[in-house]
Amino acid sequence: MSRSLLIKNCQSYNSNPVKTKKFGLCVFFNFQSTSKILLAMVAVTSLAYIFQINQLAIMGQEINNKEVTLEELKEENKALEIKVTQLKSSYHFESERERLNLVNPDQVSFVEVEEGETVAMAK
Repeated sequence: MSRSLLIKNCQSYNSNPVKTKKFGLCVFFNFQSTSKILLAMVAVTSLAYIFQINQLAIMGQEINNKEVTLEELKEENKALEIKVTQLKSSYHFESERERLNLVNPDQVSFVEVEEGETVAMAK
């Protein structure tokens, strides 16, 4: 008999199938193959879930590391802004002038050298 005749007559090639007649069709269940398929599906789904959870944990750790680095850079930026303000202060200029033994001009006058250019000179 051909396979279509076997299925039509609710017979099977399997040694221990369970036959169920639903909606006029014969359905054959082989519990060994069905359980293997279900077990494989559960295993693949479990591995995918574990992989996804692992990826989320790694990303969370990377985010925390980047937040710590960001805070450190913000603190460093504040310290550099304070340093810039200190270096721009007149007190700093005066202390550097004294350290370099530069003279303090009493009066500054401008002399025009060429058209559009000026120079400062001390008297």
